[in-house]
Amino acid sequence: MAWLSEEIEHDAEFLALVGRAVVALAQERRALSYDALCSRLGGLADSADDDELVISCWRARQLLKNSVGLIK
Repeated sequence: MAWLSEEIEHDAEFLALVGRAVVALAQERRALSYDALCSRLGGLADSADDDELVISCWRARQLLKNSVGLIK
């Protein structure tokens, strides 16, 4: 996947957070879409107690946004 970052740790973190967002959307029976994923990642960031998780969620959201731009 050429659009993921060069650093494996960031890729793993990104995929884990997006995975959490996908599972949450499925549990809520919401449609899986770019907007829904971004919204869920924003929600994860807003509810996080840990500053690192907040930053990671926003990074994942930004990477997702950048990745979608490359695919289009």
